[in-house]
Amino acid sequence: AGRMANSRGQVVRKNKNQIQVNARKINEVILSNINSNEVGELAMALQLASGARKTEILSKSNFEQHPDSPEYVIQNALAKTKGEEREVEKPLLAITYPQFEEGLKRLRKMVNTSGGDEKTAARYSAEIGKEVKQNFSEFKARKRFGSHVLRELYVNSSYDTVAHGPQSRSKWISS
Repeated sequence: AGRMANSRGQVVRKNKNQIQVNARKINEVILSNINSNEVGELAMALQLASGARKTEILSKSNFEQHPDSPEYVIQNALAKTKGEEREVEKPLLAITYPQFEEGLKRLRKMVNTSGGDEKTAARYSAEIGKEVKQNFSEFKARKRFGSHVLRELYVNSSYDTVAHGPQSRSKWISS
């Protein structure tokens, strides 16, 4: 019960202290880092463009172009599925699938994936976090902020810019 109350308290505090980052800045960060040869910069750009988790970008997930649009990606082998294998279709921000795929291939050639997905994510966490902090200092007041901020920015930006029907923001990222 204490853990749930703490979690609810965190949500209330976060909702009271909303941080806004405009879509132009998000797109600029993606476009200025998508051709980088630095793991932190490139991983940040790919996470921000796709909404994928750090472990999914570095090693876990498979991505393919949506058959109907080069601006959409199909992602499978998701993290945190609670044993339910599924895939998600979602828009890419600022780049097309060929740009995403090329960046993902370069990134995965750069990373050391020995030890599995979680160790790979932990190995590059500081590098990616440093880039997030440099590019999104708006979040510095938070006790903890790192690459998960990128998912938050992706969800809000894609929800605001893509037709999504009657879905809520929280349902948007999970469907």
